[in-house]
Amino acid sequence: MSWLWDGGGEQVDFITDDLAVASLEAAWDLQKLIRHGIRAIVDASNRDGNPRYPGIGYHEVRIADPDERLPQFLPGVMAFIDEARRRGPVLLHCVAGVSRSPALAICYLHERHGLSLPAALTYVRSRRVQADPHPLFLRVIQDYYQARTGVAGGDGKRA
Repeated sequence: MSWLWDGGGEQVDFITDDLAVASLEAAWDLQKLIRHGIRAIVDASNRDGNPRYPGIGYHEVRIADPDERLPQFLPGVMAFIDEARRRGPVLLHCVAGVSRSPALAICYLHERHGLSLPAALTYVRSRRVQADPHPLFLRVIQDYYQARTGVAGGDGKRA
């Protein structure tokens, strides 16, 4: 299947001890999921027919790359991750593990670990070198958090 997908291949990159980012190819590999202890998956691939393995919880994010509606999905994704982490590591995946799933990881680090958006982006890229969220995602994420907090760009400066 590797010839179908660019980017992430089969690699699973842990962003935190209990949050990983990968491609669709990695998410299809049950043995890899078991080996990494994955107990829940956020599927942002926007594809039908992905496997659903028993014992693993799933949350779908039906979004294209790019799509300005990304912020609409964030409350549900954050709540799912918070709950799922109690059972074990959570995998975020899209098709290549390059744009959508890293964008969700950035939001998680910002909301739950208090990193600024630029720091979260840098950190995700340090853990998954191919991470390159689409610029539209970065803009709508920044706008979303600015509207919620009044802080521009996550750098602590009020708008």
